[in-house]
Amino acid sequence: MIDQNRLRRFSITLFILSLFMLVIHMESLIRFNRHGFHIHGNDSNGMIQMEIDARADSTSTWLKRDFEMDDGRKVDLTGQTIDGTLRNQSGDTLQDWELQINIVGDCYINQAWNGEVEIHQFTGTDREKVQRMNLQDYQLEDVTFEYRYDGDLLIPLQAGDYVIYYPSTRFSEMPIKGGDDVKIGVIFYYLDALDLSDYDVEVHFHRTFTQGLTFFAFAALSVLWVLCMVVNGASTLAYRRAIKDMELRKAGIFSMSDIYDLIYIIHLPTGEMTPVSVDEKLERERPKNKTAKELLSDLIMRDADEKYRDRMLEFVDTDTLADRLRGRNSVASEFRSLQYGWYSLRFYAMDRADGKPLEDVVFTVQDINEEKQEQEAVIHRIEEAESINEAKAAQIMQEGMGTQFDPNMHIVFLSCRSRLERYYSLVQ
Repeated sequence: MIDQNRLRRFSITLFILSLFMLVIHMESLIRFNRHGFHIHGNDSNGMIQMEIDARADSTSTWLKRDFEMDDGRKVDLTGQTIDGTLRNQSGDTLQDWELQINIVGDCYINQAWNGEVEIHQFTGTDREKVQRMNLQDYQLEDVTFEYRYDGDLLIPLQAGDYVIYYPSTRFSEMPIKGGDDVKIGVIFYYLDALDLSDYDVEVHFHRTFTQGLTFFAFAALSVLWVLCMVVNGASTLAYRRAIKDMELRKAGIFSMSDIYDLIYIIHLPTGEMTPVSVDEKLERERPKNKTAKELLSDLIMRDADEKYRDRMLEFVDTDTLADRLRGRNSVASEFRSLQYGWYSLRFYAMDRADGKPLEDVVFTVQDINEEKQEQEAVIHRIEEAESINEAKAAQIMQEGMGTQFDPNMHIVFLSCRSRLERYYSLVQ
């Protein structure tokens, strides 16, 4: 039978651990979702990676010829389509992100798709201008920057300026699922060279409640707690059913209390003793941590007459009791107590099942001092009658009166023997 108290304590411990892990999970989830992750250039932190490079096909680079510079020079500007690829290498959803391109040399920004850009022009000077706009959909009169327009909008940038790209949810540039990537495009014009190696990416991830290692720890503890509660409920029902059955058994066995002084039910596999009819003081003093075999062996060693000890130690050995009760309903034995006189011990088999070992027995103790006294009195009378008959026979033979016996003495002898035989049939 499962220890109910131990199982209940284990269930409470699991419940507390589950709550504790839930608090840890919620705290780590909130902290993770609020935390911003940053990378610089094409570095990777294992979760995200951003690559910016010129598009390699032949149509992605061209010349804008005879472009008049501010100083009046006419030059050929190179137009270049730049691709940016953001890879989500984690298992979490990349909720939002932004890209900052730091300008390291003179150039012009012309186009960006699909999101919006926030351009910081002439940063750190008294000419500094900042505007957020969609370079694919704008009104020229709304542009606040210094710019050149010859059919293409060219916004001049210099070292120290920067452009922040805000992705579009409309074109699925965010959020980005784990393992996916997204591409953006920007068009720059430049005279000599274009260096876009200096850029920063700031991202925020979003984990749902069922993501993260702490969730799996919480889920495992919760499942264990639920299983423990199920086992606890099942074992409680089984325990209550067993208690009810035991009470019914005890009620039936209690009817034997008029015959026996002590009655216990012994569970052989564990040696547990369940009182049925016992002296309350004796039961309070009984060591509850000892098995039936240990208790009965101690009793025999302490109280049995020495000439009965070996035989009675074998009799109270509960390890062999199932074998000794095979094919029998009960076994009994008597011994003389040094303190209280004669006692009879008996084991009754309970609840036999085919193919299964015997598990429960009824153990009884009976004070048989009166029966022993009656037995001794019967034996004494038989011996006395036999002695008288022998004396009479000897006297008759000496006097030559034949071989007749006193019929009254013969009747007494038969009566005593009959009572003795009846007694033996009852005690066995």
